[in-house]
Amino acid sequence: MQHLYFGYGSNLHDDDFAAFCRRNGHDPAGLRALGPAWLPDHAVAFTVVSEARAGGVLDILPRAGSFVPGVLFTTRDWITLDHKEGAGEQYVRRPATVVCTHGRRHAVETYEVLAHLRAPFVAPGAEYVRIVCEGLARHGHDDAHVRAAASATYVHVDVPDAVRRSNERHS
Repeated sequence: MQHLYFGYGSNLHDDDFAAFCRRNGHDPAGLRALGPAWLPDHAVAFTVVSEARAGGVLDILPRAGSFVPGVLFTTRDWITLDHKEGAGEQYVRRPATVVCTHGRRHAVETYEVLAHLRAPFVAPGAEYVRIVCEGLARHGHDDAHVRAAASATYVHVDVPDAVRRSNERHS
């Protein structure tokens, strides 16, 4: 069975995801990108430390009128993603609705940091920021929002008109 997943961080970087899978005995082919998508009414922030990433890693926080750029994926199962995200230990998988380029909405699962672990800001490592920014670029997204979040600031994310209209109809 295929499940829909919205990724917004390091999972957008194919090589990084494949390397994790090789190190941990998972099949990277279980995750397949369908295309760019946006999570409405949220923004990214670096709110939790990752020992493996030598600094802060991304989280999604509610922010009315904002959008988080990412990718809509299919996954065969949640085992690999739950393992990579530290589900139950650092992140929690939760339902969300994303909007694709042409305005179509999809019910998905995504990950956010467990609330009790969140800090106001945790400085990320340069390598993690590079991986996320390269992943975004590979899927046609700008990375200004991640670079801003890495310095504890926020920038508005531009989205296609169809995405904005779809969100306005469903708000």
